[in-house]
Amino acid sequence: MSERVSSGDGTPCDNGRLAVRTPAAGWIELTAPSRHEYLDRIASFVEKIDDELGAFAGTGLDRETREEVKLALTEIASNAMEWGNRGDESRSIHVSYGLFPGELVLKVEDEGEGFDPAAVPDPTVRPADLQRGRLARGKRMGGFGLLVARKVMDRVIHSERGNCVLMTKSLPGRADNGLQQGQTG
Repeated sequence: MSERVSSGDGTPCDNGRLAVRTPAAGWIELTAPSRHEYLDRIASFVEKIDDELGAFAGTGLDRETREEVKLALTEIASNAMEWGNRGDESRSIHVSYGLFPGELVLKVEDEGEGFDPAAVPDPTVRPADLQRGRLARGKRMGGFGLLVARKVMDRVIHSERGNCVLMTKSLPGRADNGLQQGQTG
């Protein structure tokens, strides 16, 4: 069962196709159409959670690391919109996060066919050739989103289908998540 979550000012976080819900204890999910203007809203959502709900408070992550986590999330969300859903605005992406003992978990899922992450070339190897090849295939310049996520997150795990990415970051200041041994959330 999901419930509606309100923003910091008490209004529901839903405007048509943009919706926030809590699908399970400890998780918050944002669903958005595959339109790039929603990337700013996703970043704002994460920022609002951080600022108003104190999501990163007591996690042990410094400001720079929090910004890196947000960058990884928006890069993967952008990839989900552009490559996973092929820019199809009738499809959505689902961005969720959960805080667990010692770990922040982020999940980005699209409604596309998926891909093989092993087939994505390393953009640091012959980057000029990579960019020329991308342009020749009608793609924009880029190819660094996965690299960024892999560099700043502790783990980046792709679903077998290739349409869901799970990223984790250790939280040194939150090893017990505020719970005493033997308690559950």
